[in-house]
Amino acid sequence: MMKNKKLEISMVLIVVILIIILFNSIILIGPSGDTIDRTPRFNWYGHSEKYNLIIDDDPEFKNPIIDVSLIRSDYEASRNLDLGEY
Repeated sequence: MMKNKKLEISMVLIVVILIIILFNSIILIGPSGDTIDRTPRFNWYGHSEKYNLIIDDDPEFKNPIIDVSLIRSDYEASRNLDLGEY
């Protein structure tokens, strides 16, 4: 049984790549810091027609946990993420 473990998601530790058409800047709004939410909602501010969101616990992105193309500036994980750093 897990005790008080948190899903650590931080702007520094999270591996999120947002590929931007038109080279606009992106600001990650959330999540930031630690969370116990295993299906977090990722949201960011930016002006683009398309975003690619890739999340992996491996800095070399060998086996992405989430790899989606989006036209919106938010995404909620559709499955439980393991506790740990991303």
